[in-house]
Amino acid sequence: SYQLIGVNYLKSLSDLGFGGILADEMGLGKTVQVLSFLKLISQHNQHRFLIVVPSSLVYNWENEVKEWCKNITYLLFVICE
Repeated sequence: SYQLIGVNYLKSLSDLGFGGILADEMGLGKTVQVLSFLKLISQHNQHRFLIVVPSSLVYNWENEVKEWCKNITYLLFVICE
């Protein structure tokens, strides 16, 4: 139920024309919440999203997309200094 609250929060902000972030302790499912939200709002229209994460999380995000959003086409850019 905690993840559903986060998805509904993001959806409410979007409906009001705002953007927002989820910021809480690590390991509570923010990645899955954001992916669920993106999947929810892209069901009716084609959308493009830019997700910027620290390099240490890039492959975690990729794995989550593969697991939860199999129909989403994505492009992965990793910039190393």
